[in-house]
Amino acid sequence: AHVRFGFMPRERLHDVLSEPLVAASPTIMKDVAYALADKLDVKPEMPRSRPREGCRAIYLLGFEDENLDFRLCKRFDPVTRAVTSIASLPGADCPVSATALDGKLYVVAFDGKMERNVMMRYDEATDEWRTLAALVTYHGGQRRIASAAALDGKIYVAGGWDTDSNCGRAAVESYDPTSDTWQPVAPMNVARKDFCLVAAQGCLFAIGGETNESWHS
Repeated sequence: AHVRFGFMPRERLHDVLSEPLVAASPTIMKDVAYALADKLDVKPEMPRSRPREGCRAIYLLGFEDENLDFRLCKRFDPVTRAVTSIASLPGADCPVSATALDGKLYVVAFDGKMERNVMMRYDEATDEWRTLAALVTYHGGQRRIASAAALDGKIYVAGGWDTDSNCGRAAVESYDPTSDTWQPVAPMNVARKDFCLVAAQGCLFAIGGETNESWHS
């Protein structure tokens, strides 16, 4: 899955086809066939036959200023190594977690006035944040309480802190950007906060974290 056949010369691709392990795998044979089609100027249909876009920018969200305001945001250009300020997060006490989907930044933040979590999306073209739908479950108001990740066109927010019971949360909900709606999904097997949610191979992985009693790996 990590081989970019599209970058290989046509002659080398023919050599690859003669390899016994490749010949034994219909999936890999199909991938090589798509790469050969690219060499013949046929419309490419295989994502791995196209070059990666690379990292265009790294965003640093939720800086603290002299007023203890965690809304400041910056953008780092890995090519020029320049750091520039972007629009601050609007109307939120502090960011909880962030992720990227379809070229846009999404931040789950804490709205102190309403005691709830809200979703915000950043538009790089206009340098503006837009406040989206509020989450169904309250995941906590401090930084790094819950964790967010994007998977299959949706954003998932998991975990958090239940202030009433003073323990971690197992709740998970998904956000659909096309309808701007949240929907609860199956909870985690262990309630936790301060952990990392990662999307890989069509699944979500909750790594580490803390409950009211212990740390988890």
